[in-house]
Amino acid sequence: MVKENVPLSAYTTMGVGGCARKAVFASTVAELADAAEAGGVVLGRGSNIVAADSGYDGTVVFVRADGIRLTLDGVYAEAGATLAALAAFCRRQGLSGLEWAAGIPGTVGGAAVMNAGAFGGDFASAVLYVDTLGGRLEKAACGFGYRTSAIESAVLGACFAVSPDTPAAIGARIEKFAAVRRATQPQGKSAGSVFRAADLPAAVYIDRAGLKGTRVGGALVSEKHANFIVNTGGATAADVRALVKHIQQTVHARYGVQLIEEIRYLGDF
Repeated sequence: MVKENVPLSAYTTMGVGGCARKAVFASTVAELADAAEAGGVVLGRGSNIVAADSGYDGTVVFVRADGIRLTLDGVYAEAGATLAALAAFCRRQGLSGLEWAAGIPGTVGGAAVMNAGAFGGDFASAVLYVDTLGGRLEKAACGFGYRTSAIESAVLGACFAVSPDTPAAIGARIEKFAAVRRATQPQGKSAGSVFRAADLPAAVYIDRAGLKGTRVGGALVSEKHANFIVNTGGATAADVRALVKHIQQTVHARYGVQLIEEIRYLGDF
């Protein structure tokens, strides 16, 4: 499906941004491959994206190919499958190894590129191989690092190693992680963790700097978790960007630490 002038605020979890001039919604891997080959920025659920208020004067490919299936190697998920759906599938099948992914709204494609992780687990520790537009990459060829990878071609899907366990035991671990999320992470519109960890978690520096509750327009540093910026309603991309810069400058001035964004920007800022 192809649409024009699609509001990026409706397709990113931060809920900010103008329109993409053209949007392609790829519901199958074949459609995704064709759209990626034709060019454009590939996005899953926009869970770590801040889109510019001026929008994006180009094509955005929204990945909606989200099939998940068992294979001889493990569990295979198409690029548009959310990590939460993948973890839920594994739970039903009695397969352990992806409990950390439960509750994460990002997709397999985005998680591959940024090596998403939580609770001591990450994409790199679980994946066997990644299928991209340029071909299959075994784990060693992906160049995984902390919240980064060397994957440059559009991700089509990935296969994960799992091990058998009871659904009850898997569910107990998932619920334990979910309880931590509820207790420590804010509700509402956000892009998840804004900054990568430095020598300490970014939230530690932001909290110590007294920045919880700091606001620029409709963008607010969460009182619940200092590494989250929440759209309290009516925030603009400019608000979010200005707050990010303020946090970076304040932390650097006080502690000599340069916080690096985990979120990514789309369009001109």
